[in-house]
Amino acid sequence: YARIQASKKSETQKRKVEYDVKNYLNVKLSGSESEKKITIRILKLTPDSKTPFAEVHTHYLPSSKKTFICTKLTEDLPKGTDKNCPFCDIREQAKIEQKGADPQKWEKLKEIYKQNASMLNYIVRVVDRGDESFGIKFWKMSQATYESIYDIYTNLKEDGNDLFDVEKGFDLVLTLKKKDGKSKITNISAKTKST
Repeated sequence: YARIQASKKSETQKRKVEYDVKNYLNVKLSGSESEKKITIRILKLTPDSKTPFAEVHTHYLPSSKKTFICTKLTEDLPKGTDKNCPFCDIREQAKIEQKGADPQKWEKLKEIYKQNASMLNYIVRVVDRGDESFGIKFWKMSQATYESIYDIYTNLKEDGNDLFDVEKGFDLVLTLKKKDGKSKITNISAKTKST
């Protein structure tokens, strides 16, 4: 009886997931690098997924240089996830308070409203061909990067090819360059057929 109770107690405790940078595709250039190419294969999220992309809305907090998932706008979160989002709440409150505010306060509230906006990102599972032995990594990308990949997918589909097919698909080559001191993906292309 004690083992069953202990087992139930451990099931109800939340798992703490440790962040490990190795689990994520590194699309940043080191200080000495000015350009590099990364070859990846995008995998579906699950075997039954219609798309390999998961939409995730995020908020960025510049003071801590951290990104937070917006639980209010992001769909398909695990059951029981609290759908309250403090960033969205602050944003909505600023919008309400703008009505009838004097010009100086209105501008301040406008800035608060903008700072708490969410951004649409996409997450995919990938195999980094330069680090295949590690296994599957996650890659969070911007909407612009997603659109570039989707254009490649559409063009290949017109020719009867599926970019994301596990066996007959294509690798993608990401070209990274430094622009204004930051790493930027400047080109994405499909590599000729690979295995």
